[in-house]
Amino acid sequence: MFCREGRGGSLCRLKWLRTVGLVAAVAPVTWLFVLLEKEEVQAAADCRQATLAFSDRRLQSLSSSMLKGLTSLPCGVVDEGVCEDAKVELVWPEEASEDLRRRKRKRKPVKLILTLGSLRRTTLAAPRKHLLLATPRPQQLERILPQVAQMGVATLLLCGASKVDPKYFRSHILQMPFLKRCLAKGLAAARDTTMPKVIVHPNLQELLSQLDHFLPRDKAFRLVGHPSGAKLPELSTGDTLTQGRREALVAVGPEAGWSEDEPSELDMLSSSGFQSMSLGQRILRSDVATTTLLALAEQMLA
Repeated sequence: MFCREGRGGSLCRLKWLRTVGLVAAVAPVTWLFVLLEKEEVQAAADCRQATLAFSDRRLQSLSSSMLKGLTSLPCGVVDEGVCEDAKVELVWPEEASEDLRRRKRKRKPVKLILTLGSLRRTTLAAPRKHLLLATPRPQQLERILPQVAQMGVATLLLCGASKVDPKYFRSHILQMPFLKRCLAKGLAAARDTTMPKVIVHPNLQELLSQLDHFLPRDKAFRLVGHPSGAKLPELSTGDTLTQGRREALVAVGPEAGWSEDEPSELDMLSSSGFQSMSLGQRILRSDVATTTLLALAEQMLA
């Protein structure tokens, strides 16, 4: 019944806890975090409440066996703060019909009401990394966005490039509500509430011309990933890259690479203050390059 530590161990322990009825008291409090939008929180008497349908995607991890004894959940409100023990009230449907009882289907709540106490600021430091990302395929972007938010990014700039299909910018995934919903998944995983600022600009050259307005060069050092760039030890020596700047702007190109035809996108980036950094000679997917460069930038800022 028990599994040793390592691969599969956590899953086996969770299954065992379910069988003995302990998972309701242990699992939700330790790993589930519900991130609410400001508009979802309403004033009620002397408190604030949020009502979620039990079918809400944020509650999908809650199975019927986890509801017994569930009295509180940690939650957060975007750009406001965290409440570690929001009170939980489950609203159940009317008695199941005879047909449902014959099929022995378990009853589930219709909705869940969260009553929030005082909010506190998250203990996580404010993000000091910014990301300029050549827009990947919409399905891939949907996977990358939660990773970006989980890594901690203050600003996300989605841009076009010579090797970026213009039709990507007509996708519903590039609409702001969907972008923020994907980012919220990553924030919830990190138990953070600070939503990244998102800027979408299909024209790379125009975006670079406005970059100093968004993020001045004396505020953040700038890195772009490219196989011909410098290796990390060369960049780190003597603090020549950061020069006392406490923020970082990382640029990640298309999987087919930045264009080197005239006008060269690499030259445009270099003229805008970006220094090339090599992650090796292998071709990397956008999600791998993004998380790697963000992690390296975090270490440089440490």
